[in-house]
Amino acid sequence: MLSLGSSLGQGLFYWPQASPADGGTVNSSIASRAEDAIVEHYQAIPAPGYVFDSWSLYPRGEHGESLYVHTYDPRLSYTEQIKPITPLSPP
Repeated sequence: MLSLGSSLGQGLFYWPQASPADGGTVNSSIASRAEDAIVEHYQAIPAPGYVFDSWSLYPRGEHGESLYVHTYDPRLSYTEQIKPITPLSPP
């Protein structure tokens, strides 16, 4: 299921979605916000019959825990492009 993030500064840094689409959902939230750091949580929740495998991260990389914690400095310049991350849930 697709969970939408909005553009930088207005919402979440990443645009999370499950793969395959019916493989589960992603809960995303801002855990804390400070002048020099925003901490976000992305939690993969597999649908019945699926298991969490790993996160596929933008622009590259993987993370093996179902909770992915992302921290960034909002004072730095980031591109406004969509930054997808995907929890892979094989059947």
